[in-house]
Amino acid sequence: MQKRHPFPARIFHWTLGPLAIALVATGLYLTNPPQHGSLRTARKLHSLAGLLFTGSLIARLYYAILRREWRFVLPERRDLKKLPAFVRYHLYLTDKKPKFRRYDIGQK
Repeated sequence: MQKRHPFPARIFHWTLGPLAIALVATGLYLTNPPQHGSLRTARKLHSLAGLLFTGSLIARLYYAILRREWRFVLPERRDLKKLPAFVRYHLYLTDKKPKFRRYDIGQK
């Protein structure tokens, strides 16, 4: 049976997801704006989403440091060495799944 993540970690996760989507959506809008519509509003939303995303990410790292989980959250040198095997596995080029500690490099 797998342990559930603590409630604050789940809140960070569910905060970062929608903010990332908002950043992509507003970024695409700003890159190729339609003839009508307000670029000013899109810029403000994009900036706000970026600030909230950055703040939430910093808070998540701070939380990981407080709980002494930082080594599970930040990629390590050994994770980077396993990156080619990780990519091959996720591209279905091999059936051999590389072993990581608590989280794989894609989850970090």
